[in-house]
Amino acid sequence: MNQQFATVARPVMRFILVGLVNTLLGLLLIWGAKIVLGASDLVANIAGYAIGVTVSFMLNKRWTFGFRGNRIASLVRFLIVFAVSYAANIVTVLGMISATTINPFWCQAFGVAPYSILLYIGCRCYVFPEARSPIRL
Repeated sequence: MNQQFATVARPVMRFILVGLVNTLLGLLLIWGAKIVLGASDLVANIAGYAIGVTVSFMLNKRWTFGFRGNRIASLVRFLIVFAVSYAANIVTVLGMISATTINPFWCQAFGVAPYSILLYIGCRCYVFPEARSPIRL
């Protein structure tokens, strides 16, 4: 049972660590773009996620999922999953900004949850499928 738990838990924990680094970097870039450059919420969000998508693909491909398959095919799949995840992020962020009185800086942070959940599931099941080992219950 411990081996089965480790098989599931290791990529989840690694994904979370990559996500924490990526989130911190992304939010700093988003907030920096807003404060220093006076960028709009949408432009700042795009800038933060443009850097984040690159870091996420590189770290998750090898370190999180141990993927050694076709790099181009996995990149295309990753970009598709990223686009869906990012759309959920944007809907959340812009929806919260327009529907609540929460500071827009914090609305950016709330968009991380749907993005992260969808990205993990997409990476695990679609982007890096060959990296999955069978999970037996």
